[in-house]
Amino acid sequence: MKRSTAAILLSLLFLQAVPVSAKDGKKRRSKQAAPLLINFNFGLDTGLGHGNALLGEPEDHWNFLDVGMTSVEMVKAADGTTTDMEMSFDPNDGKWGITDHTGVYHAYLYHNNRAVDLSCELKYVPPGVWEVFVFAHGDAPDQNAAVDIQCGDVLLTGKATLNDGSWDFRSQEFVENNQYVRYVVDVQPGDVMRITSKRDGSNLSMFNAIQMRRIVAR
Repeated sequence: MKRSTAAILLSLLFLQAVPVSAKDGKKRRSKQAAPLLINFNFGLDTGLGHGNALLGEPEDHWNFLDVGMTSVEMVKAADGTTTDMEMSFDPNDGKWGITDHTGVYHAYLYHNNRAVDLSCELKYVPPGVWEVFVFAHGDAPDQNAAVDIQCGDVLLTGKATLNDGSWDFRSQEFVENNQYVRYVVDVQPGDVMRITSKRDGSNLSMFNAIQMRRIVAR
């Protein structure tokens, strides 16, 4: 006997109303990409236990670039797992430090040719929406940086670290647009991300640290 249209519709409504079991829900959640945090530190390898980054935990892994280094292959995430990401960094030959800081913000790399800006390029970034925090300040009130991020066809610009004549950049408390700037970057598959620290208050550009947190995965 053929079922009536009303009976079929009633059956469909019943199926849609059946709740997903806790077990099925757990399986579905496990397929979602876990949060991803990636750290870069320039000039000072703080190792584990630094405990004074903007994001993450004291035991997190940091990818370290010392003076003269121009690349990091097989970038590691904060949990120590290896990713496909690669970083290339412009030639650099100078290193200095921020007074009163001993952690990830203390050291910075720069170039003694004061007529150049410094950039780093990231390839094979996992697609998604990322928060990118760029620490870029030297140890003088006017040694700040204007930071741009180019990702695919999109250029994000207009943000700079502190240059108000004060010494507030030495504060132990990290504040946006003081020691660092924050951009939200939409990374499509195959996009290359280029982060540039541009001379602003002085003829010096620099990098102290970069933290990247993916907030939406694709």
